[in-house]
Amino acid sequence: MNDKKETGLLQKTGELGKKIGSGIKKSISAFSEKIKNDSHSKRLEKYNPLFPDVFRSDDFKIPNVIKIVDDAERRDIDVCEGAVGWTKKVDGVEILYLYDEFISECDLTFIPLVKCDNIYCVDSFDRCTFIDVTSVFTRAVQEKIAELEHIAFSLGAKKCSVEIIESESTLTKLKADAKKGKSKIDLESSGNEKANRSAKTVSTFDGGAKPKAPTLKWFANDEGIKRIIDMRCSKSNSIQYKKLELKSSSTSSMSLKTACAIDKIGKLSGSMSMEKQAIKEQDSILIYEIEF
Repeated sequence: MNDKKETGLLQKTGELGKKIGSGIKKSISAFSEKIKNDSHSKRLEKYNPLFPDVFRSDDFKIPNVIKIVDDAERRDIDVCEGAVGWTKKVDGVEILYLYDEFISECDLTFIPLVKCDNIYCVDSFDRCTFIDVTSVFTRAVQEKIAELEHIAFSLGAKKCSVEIIESESTLTKLKADAKKGKSKIDLESSGNEKANRSAKTVSTFDGGAKPKAPTLKWFANDEGIKRIIDMRCSKSNSIQYKKLELKSSSTSSMSLKTACAIDKIGKLSGSMSMEKQAIKEQDSILIYEIEF
């Protein structure tokens, strides 16, 4: 009888041991899975990969700045498998690092052409077009001059001129801002204010054509330009001459915040400071003269 009790007790103890062992294995497995999932989540958070379905979704808003990168940079990272790039915030500005192999499928236009390691900023008037940041400011000036000339042509003008005045007299202000930590520009000059620099273009037309309101882009919200168009298209007391001072700060092609972020994510050719270029643009003035 005692032998039977002992045998039963041993059986129960063995079964209990199996259950405990099975429970421990399940706990270890669950714990191991949790660690694995946590590690995966942390890597996803760290690398923040962007996948094709997200990129093409209506909810995804393409950042204003794109840097083209080689996919080999993250090819061996498991959480980045199948990604088209990644996004990252730099001083509050969201940057899209886009793999060069995905360019042909992204339905975006890069001007003047797309190259690996180059940085592009969104066109001010087309969310699907991105301009190489090394030519953003030059392109904007050319477009503004062309638009002002087209305005004169459309209104039947005889002559128009556009003078670009780049002010470098803001040096004192920049140095003061630098001391306050507001500017990262390296100011190694003497502190004397520099003279303004200017360039001027002049266009002449046959004139006398019937005025018609032109399509505006850069100057669509400029009241002075809109008044010239209204007066010239008016049937009575049509305007004969006008001179306008157009401040570039109201038609900036890039914000100072974006320019500073671009300076941080990659050294540009010629060691060009985008921040300095942005400040120069905002401080420049266009003198527009139109004669009918």
